[in-house]
Amino acid sequence: MTILPNLDADARAPRLRPHNRRGSVPAGGARRAAKEQPASDLAQPPRGGLAGQKINFTRNLKSALLATAVVLAAAIAGLAIGITNGQDRLALDASHRMVEGAFKGLADRTEILTREHAFRDETYRAVQTGDEEWIYANLAARAGTVHELSVIVEPASRGGFDQDRFGPADVGQERGERADFGWRADVATRAPTPGLIPPAVLAGLDDQLDTVPATARAAASSYAWIDGELWLLAISRIGPRDHIAPDVADATMPRLVMGKRLSPELLDRIGAPFLVSGLKVTPDAAPGGIGVALRDAGGTVLGHATWAAPTPGWRVFAAIGAPAALVTAVTIFVLVVAANHLVESAGRLENALVRARQANRAKSDFVATVSHELRTPVTSIMGSLDLIASGALSGSPEKAAEIVDIARTNSRRLATLIEDLLQIQKMETGNLDYHFEPVAIGTAVEQAIRLTRPIAGNTGIEIKTPAPLPPLHVRADQSRLEQVITNILSNAVKFSHPGSEILVDVIERPSGVRVSVADHGIGIPDGARDRVFAPFGQIDSSDTRSAGGTGLGLNIAKRIMEAHRGLIDYRATPGGGTTFYIELPRAPAPA
Repeated sequence: MTILPNLDADARAPRLRPHNRRGSVPAGGARRAAKEQPASDLAQPPRGGLAGQKINFTRNLKSALLATAVVLAAAIAGLAIGITNGQDRLALDASHRMVEGAFKGLADRTEILTREHAFRDETYRAVQTGDEEWIYANLAARAGTVHELSVIVEPASRGGFDQDRFGPADVGQERGERADFGWRADVATRAPTPGLIPPAVLAGLDDQLDTVPATARAAASSYAWIDGELWLLAISRIGPRDHIAPDVADATMPRLVMGKRLSPELLDRIGAPFLVSGLKVTPDAAPGGIGVALRDAGGTVLGHATWAAPTPGWRVFAAIGAPAALVTAVTIFVLVVAANHLVESAGRLENALVRARQANRAKSDFVATVSHELRTPVTSIMGSLDLIASGALSGSPEKAAEIVDIARTNSRRLATLIEDLLQIQKMETGNLDYHFEPVAIGTAVEQAIRLTRPIAGNTGIEIKTPAPLPPLHVRADQSRLEQVITNILSNAVKFSHPGSEILVDVIERPSGVRVSVADHGIGIPDGARDRVFAPFGQIDSSDTRSAGGTGLGLNIAKRIMEAHRGLIDYRATPGGGTTFYIELPRAPAPA
């Protein structure tokens, strides 16, 4: 059905007249009675009209303000977090540079200490003469000294270091000499111990020293694993303090190796000046690349010095974050409240404008529709009266009777229009009376069919119902309920194809009782839902205008259903017919 807002019966159709019954109550009482009856679970369809089609400026502006507040809060939080992360990144970079510098300084100090001990005349003479007493007293690593490992490396047989100069200890012993000997602070013995440093480590240290001339007072350092612990070792040639002969053979010069174990205590002392906590040696760098690589003499990474990432930014954020967030939230709240007042003022102005436009459009629609509906019957009545008054039908009583019947029919049409307008006016003012009682829904349907069937018969349309209708009851005003069903049936007849069928059915549902009216007419186009139940609603098409009507029928039906706390709605397919239905809460049968 293309248009269903006009539910006026055909000009020749009988109408259900509003009437009062004994015991009827005024509209205010009807509303109170409606509140007392069980509430329906049925949802009401949205009202149509201009308000449903317009852009809701107030709602959109509120949404925009809320979005702005959220974006502002997110921006402030993001800025604070960004600054915090930036501070932490700077602190991490600074700690990395400081730790790297601390380990370089440790290596430099160890090299300097080793070189100063190695290039002393006393050390040179003691090693040359084998004065172990002096060596132990001045070079041995003991508790409380700055170094924890001291090793003297002698040339094999004092004839120079052979190719496997740092091989197994028995190589030197076969020649009656020790290749290397020394002391460790954690080994409580006065006697020197051979082989404290693995031969491969000694070879790597010596290779580093070979990169500088023998006459240079130089030292080299690297890290090495000894007995499962990481050590920092430094090596230097042993020679006189003031002069080294330019032709001296490097292979004939003994070496002094000193070292420090990277113990937790040493690591704490390294990190303390830089406020670096949790400094430790791990196989891999910590997450985020936190770590300084510790390498052996060949450049192989033996481990990493890692530490806890500094978070000064987050510490500050934790201290001031809550107060700052509170101040920001209060500020945004005040702005939103102030803006909301502006929005509400704008909304009131907008609603006033919309109501004015709706009133103007309703007035225009009313004038156009009612003018058309008034002009047609009035013109017909005047023409009929003029024809009778002229005496042209004096010789044809049958023709005169037909003309009188036409005038009478159009008079009824005028009365119907006036009745609808008065009924709308009563609904608007709350003066339409309702008398609620248990009503047999089948009886109301049969009465509506009886009133509509003569109209349908004029065009060969057949109204059918399943037999018998179920004996269900609803709480309703029977005359108003019959009026709603009659209007829906009349509308279905008006827009159905001649010779088609209309099916009326009553169905019990969990939510109540449903009455449906299904036709096979022209359907309702998409986008017309807002106008179907609007007062004076007309879709501007030839089908609608040829069918006539004020456009008040469905609006009246909808208002009546709202007073009953019921539902009225439809399903339609353009060109495929329409099914209108109403639903009401079920009521027990009267005793």
